[in-house]
Amino acid sequence: MESTKEILVQLSGMPFSAVIVGVGDDEDFADMEELDADATVLTDKNGIPACRDIVQFVKYSDFKELGMRELALEVLGEVPDQFVDYQVMTKELPEMLYDHNAQNRFENQEQAIIAAQ
Repeated sequence: MESTKEILVQLSGMPFSAVIVGVGDDEDFADMEELDADATVLTDKNGIPACRDIVQFVKYSDFKELGMRELALEVLGEVPDQFVDYQVMTKELPEMLYDHNAQNRFENQEQAIIAAQ
C-alpha cells in the first residue's frame, strides 16, 4: 500500500488519472477509499502530499443493478476535472482558450487560468 501511495503521489504531478473499480460484494475496500482520498489529500509515507486528486474509486456492487451507463458515468466522472486541474497546474491550457482572435475566448493564458480555477 505504501509503495502504491508513493507512486500515486509522484504521478499526481503528471498527466495521469487512475480509475479503480472494486469487484466483490463483501470485500473491504478501505485501502481503495484511502487512495481515492476524496476527504483528505493523499500523502506518501514521508508526508509528501499529492499535488492534485488523480484517483477515482467506485464499488461495482453499488452500480450492479443500475447498469453499465451509470457505472461508466461514475467511473469516468472525475477525469475531466482531473485533466483541467493538470492543465491549470502546469499552465498549459489549450490554445483555443486564449486565442485573442477567436470570438468568446480569453485574451491571454492568464485570464483562462483564472477562469478555470
